[in-house]
Amino acid sequence: MVHELIASAATTGARLKDRKETIAVAESSAGGLISAALLAVPGASAYFLGGGVVYTQAARRGLLQVPDAAVVGVRSSTEAYALVKARAVRERVGATWGLAETGASGPAGNRYGDAPGHACLAIAGPVERAITLETGHGDRERNMRAFARAALDLLAEAVGVPPAERFPGIVPGLRGERRAVVTPVWATTHAGGQGALMAIWMILEMELAAQEATQPLLPGDHTTVGYEICVRHVRPTPVGESFIATAELLEVDGRKLFFAVEARNARERIGEGTLRRTIVRRGRLG
Repeated sequence: MVHELIASAATTGARLKDRKETIAVAESSAGGLISAALLAVPGASAYFLGGGVVYTQAARRGLLQVPDAAVVGVRSSTEAYALVKARAVRERVGATWGLAETGASGPAGNRYGDAPGHACLAIAGPVERAITLETGHGDRERNMRAFARAALDLLAEAVGVPPAERFPGIVPGLRGERRAVVTPVWATTHAGGQGALMAIWMILEMELAAQEATQPLLPGDHTTVGYEICVRHVRPTPVGESFIATAELLEVDGRKLFFAVEARNARERIGEGTLRRTIVRRGRLG
């Protein structure tokens, strides 16, 4: 995972150098991983001006020189607070961009009621943007890496790194698989007998197989959503029998992904077709 962070930083660092732009970082629960990734790239002095781990209010006052009066009504671990940090570190260091993170890495949540795995990230510069990440777990080390990856991806997006370079692991040939058993809830009964698998549930498992093919290779604040399905349900599968849904990634066009999907029971193919999904940032559809 550390190598993945460095690879992301290298791509973004190259873009910053090409654009003759610079970056400063104010991180917190990521513990320095954002800066470490950016600095691990040879030639980082061309774009990395500095930064710090702003972990406490004392650090915010001392390192960023943001007084308490400037954050009245703005608490830590919010998008608004992340923007305050990003703007402050950018101004203090004189960088083109300021990148900030504030969150709760775990294993417990923070004193404000945010769950472990909650983080807010912000970029300030020629454009400004803030996002919220929820990993849904309390593994401290995993969350620190996830926060760093999300911050680096936010920076990459801001400086115009294309999706193919931001998600280098998303390539044709990736496969996902789902195994399921037909339950009465999943069965259609209007044709008589015990019933058989409804097409909608088969398609759901195909969609989930496609999602699982790519999800482990995406930043924690990204996922995929489906927007086009073309599937034939060609054979029945009775209640109690199992089936396997598979998806293979055939084409990648920026954020758009094209899959071949298939479902089989123990005897034969029961469904086949294609579907399209697109990479999106969680909570930022459209």
